[in-house]
Amino acid sequence: LATMLESVVDDTEGTGTKAAIPGYRVAGKTGTANRVDPVRGVYKGYTASFAGFAPADNPQITVYCAIQNPTKGSYFGGQI
Repeated sequence: LATMLESVVDDTEGTGTKAAIPGYRVAGKTGTANRVDPVRGVYKGYTASFAGFAPADNPQITVYCAIQNPTKGSYFGGQI
């Protein structure tokens, strides 16, 4: 599993390439979720997220970042 999560960061077509740290094996996963307005029951924006850990083969640090209602270009594979 860690090998697959490393490709999210290391692969040139990965969605988490901005999390790469030279000299470290970093693994992670990006995500995008629709937010629902609980009163109206309709979609109202997005939450963009990234969860990662390093070194991938012996994790010493874990990071999670979530942004509610990111601006355009900051979700669907964009930067967090």
